[in-house]
Amino acid sequence: MGLGFFPVLNVSNSILGGPNIHVPDDKITKDNIHLKSERVNHDKEFAEPLNFDFRLQSTSAMRGTGPDGNDRGAFP
Repeated sequence: MGLGFFPVLNVSNSILGGPNIHVPDDKITKDNIHLKSERVNHDKEFAEPLNFDFRLQSTSAMRGTGPDGNDRGAFP
């Protein structure tokens, strides 16, 4: 998980909050959740974001939307 600046070339199954100098926002793979480019309601999508628990809730719209029907984010 990178909630700020993340200068990483290959990012997968992550929650990203800031810019990346190596990968433009529109080229980030679909198994990641990019908070900057997606309007995400943290309380609705994640278990307990205030305590950095970014597991998807059972009712999250991001469940099953990753490659091969996997969940997106840090816990596929």
